[in-house]
Amino acid sequence: MTQARKMLAAWYGGVFLAFFFGGCLPDDMPAYVNDGKTIVACIKGNDNKIVLWTYDVKTKTAASHPAPDDFQLKHIRTFGDQVWLSGQTGSSFIWKQFDINEPASQPADRITRLIADLDADDRKIRDQAMTSLIKLPSHQIVLLNEALEKSTSHEQQMRLRNTMEKISIRPYQKEGHYFYHKEDCLKYASAGAYEGKKCVFLSTDSTASWNSTDKLSYDVLSLPDLSKLTTVELNKVIPAGRFWWITLETKKIKSKYENQSYEIQQIDLYNQEGKKVVAIAGEEGKKLKYERGRGFAGYARLSDDDKTLLFASGDQSYYMFGLFDVGTGKFLWGGNTVCGLKGHPLVKSTEVWFLEWSNQHDEKTILLVRYSKEEKNDKCNKEIILKYPLQTTFSDIDQFNISPDSSHFIMSISYSPPRLLFIPIRKGVTEKDVEVVKLQAATAPATTSATTPSN
Repeated sequence: MTQARKMLAAWYGGVFLAFFFGGCLPDDMPAYVNDGKTIVACIKGNDNKIVLWTYDVKTKTAASHPAPDDFQLKHIRTFGDQVWLSGQTGSSFIWKQFDINEPASQPADRITRLIADLDADDRKIRDQAMTSLIKLPSHQIVLLNEALEKSTSHEQQMRLRNTMEKISIRPYQKEGHYFYHKEDCLKYASAGAYEGKKCVFLSTDSTASWNSTDKLSYDVLSLPDLSKLTTVELNKVIPAGRFWWITLETKKIKSKYENQSYEIQQIDLYNQEGKKVVAIAGEEGKKLKYERGRGFAGYARLSDDDKTLLFASGDQSYYMFGLFDVGTGKFLWGGNTVCGLKGHPLVKSTEVWFLEWSNQHDEKTILLVRYSKEEKNDKCNKEIILKYPLQTTFSDIDQFNISPDSSHFIMSISYSPPRLLFIPIRKGVTEKDVEVVKLQAATAPATTSATTPSN
């Protein structure tokens, strides 16, 4: 380790920046979808398999959606309000669109009558009742579970279990929304826009590396059906949020870090219509040092007011970020830190908010951190707003994202039971302001508290 990196490590004292990792893009989980009415989160289960959870913001109820046995879930990405999953079926891979649209809630008395009909003498009545119950929204599974616990009828118990299982996997079965590919490439897909249409850019070169300085070939897939529009040759495509995107052109330079140093030649920013907005080139791009090691990660994120672009680069242990003016392409300010968790920061022209992880002296804490521009130069100040103790391991912390109104971060934790943390983004936040939602089980409603989670 160089002296500079030793000083950096000492300066940050074991704190980890939270939004980059290894060369892959974040899965955008947990995410608000359905116009902010639903939260979708992917959480590792006890068997280390990914389980998809939905949380109804209005009713504060949750449901888990384990993947069907014939679909080995690999990755989850959100493209706007759409949730796409990739998984292995046999020797091939398939993308599925996860159906976030839930049926309307049914009156409790009607559900009670239908449950009773599951034990009717007439099989036709039993089948009709089951067909109706399968159409219940996920958050009403709890009523079926309560009935199951009280039931003494084998027939009724069997049908209740089958009904709950079918409701759980129903979102995976949206008709006509499939996309087959020979490789598991969803994690590299980038949301953007092309010729006025929202789209997904998917690299067609399976051997292409994030470290490549050459242009890459991309299939442009339309949304929502992922039909192929065209194939284009572009510099590295990186999503910047809300269907904005950038292309990144780099040049390998000589350095004492052999094969590890690159220089930004140009960053082109494109808007939601696929039109080029600004080019960040020459001396402005070079103001952000661009060194990387194994697993180079490139990341971009646009501010809510569309005036500032954050770009970050680095390797698995050292990261640098810079902010650029969207109107002029000028470098504004930047900073550096080390990596760890994955998720999306809140970007503003004069400040950037992160969630970070600290494990000093066996004290495991999540840090709400605010970086801001120094008044007289292009450096940055670091301010720790909140230290939130967390009795868990680093591997249990999944990802974080920003709420639609940018008022808080939401983070998923693979506890048993799993949970969501809602962390306000503002000065003066305390532990009591952090809301903890325990996702008890697929058959039970979520519980809410403002206390520190524990195992």
